[in-house]
Amino acid sequence: MQTILLTVNASPYGSERMLSALRLTLALLNHPDAARVRLFLLSDAVSTAMNQQLVATPPNLGEMLSEAIALGAQVHVCRSCADARGLLAERLLPGVQIGTMPELAEWTLAADKVLSF
Repeated sequence: MQTILLTVNASPYGSERMLSALRLTLALLNHPDAARVRLFLLSDAVSTAMNQQLVATPPNLGEMLSEAIALGAQVHVCRSCADARGLLAERLLPGVQIGTMPELAEWTLAADKVLSF
């Protein structure tokens, strides 16, 4: 089984990069025996992991992220990025963890493929 790491830096609703990353994540998770998927959210992408988002028009990226977690994706948000945006751990979606740069380095070295959005 290969490990695929996706890093996302883009604001969730400012472009389609987060949507594309989540669509690919969900497609990869439809092959559970083929890949382990890890997502590391940086910069403005960390706000995608906020719990109880209200979205005027679909898709709700928080719901997509929750679905990915339910299907087995590991999701971490950058600690310093979350801190800079006032995003506390208790405001994160269930299953999302605070991560660090050393951890991202470990995930990167352990990954068979790394994709950046």
